[in-house]
Amino acid sequence: MVPEEDAENEYQQVYDYQDRIASCLAGLQLRVDSGSSTTQAAVNSAGSGTAIQTTTPAPITTTSVKTRVKLPKIELIRFTGRRSDWQAFWEVFEQVVDKNEDLTDTDRFHYLRASVTGDAAAALAGLPSTSRCYNDAIQLLRKRFGNEELLVQEHLKSLIDLKPVRSSEDVRGLRRLYDTLAAHIRGLEALGRKLDTFSSMLLPIAQRAMPRDILLDFNR
Repeated sequence: MVPEEDAENEYQQVYDYQDRIASCLAGLQLRVDSGSSTTQAAVNSAGSGTAIQTTTPAPITTTSVKTRVKLPKIELIRFTGRRSDWQAFWEVFEQVVDKNEDLTDTDRFHYLRASVTGDAAAALAGLPSTSRCYNDAIQLLRKRFGNEELLVQEHLKSLIDLKPVRSSEDVRGLRRLYDTLAAHIRGLEALGRKLDTFSSMLLPIAQRAMPRDILLDFNR
């Protein structure tokens, strides 16, 4: 049995890590937003000397005629065999192709082959594109690229390999860092891994990738 006091301390440490990660992400987002605002202000200032003539638009009369909106076609994501891309690929493919009752399994298999490249395509080599083999192909891809434990490891490895941003003036780099951190956190949570199970590892990874001046502000 873990002493009650020790358990409370462990819970408190977890909450502290979560709070610091939230603060870390909020700080990055603030720098990205402020950098973007500064850039936009400079653009507006540069164009402030040009007079722009405006005219009042004529009133538009409307009728009660209903217009039929033509929605764009959904494009299938191409899957190369990179495990971290499996979830996004399968979510779209499942809805557009796998659950489409207007398609036969032979049709689905043709769409599947057209949507995979690289290692994913190699995994299906030798399987005939017949209705009987479609489910076998899906199970094969799931087993090789959709294994949850391997997906978790892939997310964690990508976090460990994050490229540091050296300057707080690098707005594009900060935005990329923020988006990458947020994407991997969402990916891990989608796999059932709550933030409190990996927050103690994530915090030093995020701090290592941040510019020194932002890190100093964060630790004050």
